[in-house]
Amino acid sequence: YSRVIRAGTKIVAVAHEEDLRVDGDINITRALGDGAFGEGVIIADPDISCTRLGKKDRWLVLASDGLWQIFDDETVVSILEESSPSSATEACELLLNGVKENKGYDNATVVVVNLTAQ
Repeated sequence: YSRVIRAGTKIVAVAHEEDLRVDGDINITRALGDGAFGEGVIIADPDISCTRLGKKDRWLVLASDGLWQIFDDETVVSILEESSPSSATEACELLLNGVKENKGYDNATVVVVNLTAQ
């Protein structure tokens, strides 16, 4: 959040302490851009990290905040390990159904890659 604050705006909790929004309005800090918030506030530059995959790694999950507001990394891993989905499509459905069951209040986009598929 320091980048947003340095850009001259603020992060405000709206409905509850976990519902943080830029200037009390929008709950994202990265998108294709929104000029209404000023230069450098809503940016398209992604966070990038590199992770070496191991032999035990089975799934790669790319998701929007709609999933991550409901589940942390460990819970997503547990859901996939316990359910043993037979395909990436089934894994997506499991995670999205979990968001709905937990009354997720944001839209959720989930992409799952099966790292063991032949």
